Amino acid sequence: MFYTEYGKMLTKKILGFKNFYMSFSLSLLILFSVIYCGYSITLGVILFSLFMFLNMSINTTFYDLKDMELDKQQKLRTLPLYLGKKRFLKVLHVLNVVSFVPLVLGVWLAVLPVFTLILFVMFVSGFYYIQKAFDPQANLDFLSYVVVDGQYYLLLILVFIGTFACGFS
Repeated sequence: MFYTEYGKMLTKKILGFKNFYMSFSLSLLILFSVIYCGYSITLGVILFSLFMFLNMSINTTFYDLKDMELDKQQKLRTLPLYLGKKRFLKVLHVLNVVSFVPLVLGVWLAVLPVFTLILFVMFVSGFYYIQKAFDPQANLDFLSYVVVDGQYYLLLILVFIGTFACGFS
C-alpha cells in the first residue's frame, strides 16, 4: 500500500495520519463498490460509509495501544501517545457511541433499512474491547487480533443476513 515509507514520514508530522488514512481508504471501498455496481451514491450510502469510517477509526487506533513503545521509538504521532492510554480509551468510547449516529439517522430518515440497527452488535463488541483495555493486565494482542479483527467477520455475517432479511437477492 501507499502508506509504507511516505506514510510513516507523514505520521511523524501529522497526528493520527496513519489511522485517518487507513479508515478513509477502507470506507471509500463502499463508495467505489456502489459506483462499480452502477448504483447511485445516496444519502444512505454516505451515512453507511460514515459509520464504517468511524468504526474503522476506532479499530485502527486501538491497534496503536499495543505498539505504543515502538511508535514512541519511531517518533510516530499516534493518538494513544498524544492523549495517554486512559484518555485515549475514553475518546474511543465516545467515538464508539458517535459512530452509530449515522445509522440511527439513516433509519430515522428511512434511507437505511431498520435491519441496519443490528450493527449495534458492533457497538457492544467495541465497548467490550475498549473497556477491557483499561485493565493493565489486558492482553492487547488478543483484543486486537481476535476481538477487533473478529468484528470484520461479524460484519460480513450481519451483512449477509441483512441481505436476505431486507429481501435483496
